[in-house]
Amino acid sequence: MPKFVTPMPLVIFRQLKSPGFYPLGGVQGLYLRIRGASESYILRYQDTFGKRRSMSLGLRRSMSLSEARTKATEIRARLSDLNSRITDPELE
Repeated sequence: MPKFVTPMPLVIFRQLKSPGFYPLGGVQGLYLRIRGASESYILRYQDTFGKRRSMSLGLRRSMSLSEARTKATEIRARLSDLNSRITDPELE
């Protein structure tokens, strides 16, 4: 069962500068990855075969936190729709 992360307050979010992988909350699997000067939103999920995957949603400077959460919610909805349609890959 996935952990529930409370949404990160905006004050703390704006102060993040050191390299790392920070859970943002609000949407399951939404993270902020900081590597040097690069800061990007990452969505982590499991595909239909149980393999963990990561998807970049965009750069921090080009989209707000609320836009990233909205985009992650839309992608999560599409992924759950795909997972519900594919029950057995051998039959597809």
